[in-house]
Amino acid sequence: MIKSGVSIGVGSVIGAGAVVVKDVEPYSVVGGVPAKFIKYRFDKNIREMLLESKWWEIDSKIIASLSSYIDNPVKFINKLKKSI
Repeated sequence: MIKSGVSIGVGSVIGAGAVVVKDVEPYSVVGGVPAKFIKYRFDKNIREMLLESKWWEIDSKIIASLSSYIDNPVKFINKLKKSI
């Protein structure tokens, strides 16, 4: 459940059954009642690179062509930069 007016950052993971009552930072994992920060999905440098890339605004065909790199964010970003 997400309270009205709460912002969920891109790439965040919300645990099942969580009650989110305050904003969630990008690429973070939260859970519980009320939801609490658990950890970041990536280190600060990778989070910054992903946010700077704005990959979610790029044509889905380009993203699909890079799907084999999705498990390695640094490679994904490097390939993405070459594709656009």
